[in-house]
Amino acid sequence: MRIDRDAATSVLKHIQRACARFLRWEKDVAPAPKDPNVAEFRELIADLQREVVAPIDAIYPDLAGKDLTNSKPDPDQSAKRAAGEPKSIGEVTARHLAWALEGAADRANGPLQTNPKPCAPDDLWACSQARTDVAPEFDFALTYVHRDYPVLERERMAELTARGYATAKRTAESDAQFRKLAAKLGTTKLTPAAMAQVNAFANALRESNPACQVVALSFDLGSLSKGPNDTYWVAHDPQLSEGGFYCRELPPDVIQIVSGVRMMFEDDATHKFENKLIDYREGKFELREQ
Repeated sequence: MRIDRDAATSVLKHIQRACARFLRWEKDVAPAPKDPNVAEFRELIADLQREVVAPIDAIYPDLAGKDLTNSKPDPDQSAKRAAGEPKSIGEVTARHLAWALEGAADRANGPLQTNPKPCAPDDLWACSQARTDVAPEFDFALTYVHRDYPVLERERMAELTARGYATAKRTAESDAQFRKLAAKLGTTKLTPAAMAQVNAFANALRESNPACQVVALSFDLGSLSKGPNDTYWVAHDPQLSEGGFYCRELPPDVIQIVSGVRMMFEDDATHKFENKLIDYREGKFELREQ
């Protein structure tokens, strides 16, 4: 294994944070002994210890057993990388870490598994929240891998995109829900600035997967995000946000063509989008009266 100290510290930091979150869930919630997630999380920790932590500890024994959950990058190492110093991780090591950590993220997410183990009914919220908190830490642990080898990040995104497309299906229930949410066709307009942003997003969707896709604008009542050094999720104010659906997920009667782009406006009972003009200024969508 070839990995510099800064990258090794980062990988260990996020594995420790993921494991600590799981152990906190197990302690606070005291899930039923037969909850399949307990055994799965424990197996996941054991696999990471064998495949990632132990090899790094062998290179940097002074890091073994040390609490790294609040560690920060070494400024000297960061400066060297900015100056074009050699990669922090060897290619063989990077591919091994990608295999181990991407697999850990998939297992923590649960629904991405081939045979997902659902959370126990009496532990559903806490178990789901633990999965939500744990999975991003494995993505953060891949920061140095993806920085040094962008091809590995592209391969990962292509894999996730293919999975999403394979599971995108219409049902009678989903059709009814989309029809309930969709704004009335033709009642929403976009300014040139907003349309330019929608076009850019549509192009990004096509680059990720050439399959037929729909740009969806919705009013997000409050999203959450988490950075590599955040202990807790950060709440954001309500705002308009853009997303995407595959055409095969939506009933055709909720899709409208706006300047050549397939779009859907996800509304609710308050009809926020009807007879409104959408603008885009200072990096944000805005709703105005027509």
